[in-house]
Amino acid sequence: MKNQRSVAPSARAHRPVSPRQLRSATVTGLLMAATALPIVTTSSSASAKTTLRIATLVPKASSWGKVLKVWAKATKKISKGDLELKVYYNAVQGGEKTMVAKLRTNQLDGAELSLLGLSMIDKNVRLLASGGFIKDWATMDRVRNALTPQYKAEFKKQGYALLSWTDAGIVYPFSTGVEPRRPKDLIGKKVAVFRGAPEGNLFFEAIGGAGVVPVTPFEVLPQLRSGNLNYVTVPAMAAEQLQWTPYLDNVVLNPMACGFGGTMMRQAPLDELPADLRSRFLKLQDGLQKYKITRNRAEDDASLARVTKKLKVIKLTPAELASWKKVGQKVRQRMSQGLFSKTEMQRVARLAGVDY
Repeated sequence: MKNQRSVAPSARAHRPVSPRQLRSATVTGLLMAATALPIVTTSSSASAKTTLRIATLVPKASSWGKVLKVWAKATKKISKGDLELKVYYNAVQGGEKTMVAKLRTNQLDGAELSLLGLSMIDKNVRLLASGGFIKDWATMDRVRNALTPQYKAEFKKQGYALLSWTDAGIVYPFSTGVEPRRPKDLIGKKVAVFRGAPEGNLFFEAIGGAGVVPVTPFEVLPQLRSGNLNYVTVPAMAAEQLQWTPYLDNVVLNPMACGFGGTMMRQAPLDELPADLRSRFLKLQDGLQKYKITRNRAEDDASLARVTKKLKVIKLTPAELASWKKVGQKVRQRMSQGLFSKTEMQRVARLAGVDY
């Protein structure tokens, strides 16, 4: 009998490869690695099929949605059908605030969350993309790898398991109706601040005079269409996949942060799996994380190459860069005054090799 927790729907290579080649090769490799794990005979009580309910904001046909399909396929294969994933795409289970609430009330078993979603469980993880500490993948890998045990321990304390990280892309400023070379260029303009990230408000408060528009990622497109936004910071891949680029004029080649998220599950349903199956499922996550990171970074590089051919590319002068750095220093000071602990900020800065 099927044990389904039902719920009503509510490192780059030296030789460049295309996203299509990467997808084909890595899917095959992931499945081969998964099925190479030793098969252990389970007891009759372990033979009951289990379905884990996973929610995500992303559409099924999107680049991110295809990654989840690979995960579901690999899970079914390594378990010989004893474990399946029921993935609810396209925010069917609600926004991330709702998804996290459903995790807490056992209405979902897992979720693919953005950084904002993860920070609803542990806000300190948001420091990896705040304050301008980390702006490239090499630094992200070094800092995140060092802090992953700390984050996993905090998630586990709250009843969750972080299965893998998911990279979204390098965050750049995009704009329409303004060329944001200096912070003062945004005075009187409408700027997007993502709900759940109060440090965004601090950034524009430090500039002064910008019109803050609170949004979720899915609210940006209608705001752009209506002319109610002039400035948003986002990875190129997200700008493409969410169809924002037709309404944007400029991209500033000044990296702001590294966007990422992760796959989260409640610990309880993992603990209920037979030991051998749980081991194989968790082992699969190692390969999945490498797949997601490599694939998504390559996809984001390809997206940036495309958008820089369509939009005006703004390259900042040293003096212009210095003006943004000055604002960033003010924001870090404000962030340490109640938003994040100074100790945590110093730890991230030290690992990133930047001045606090």
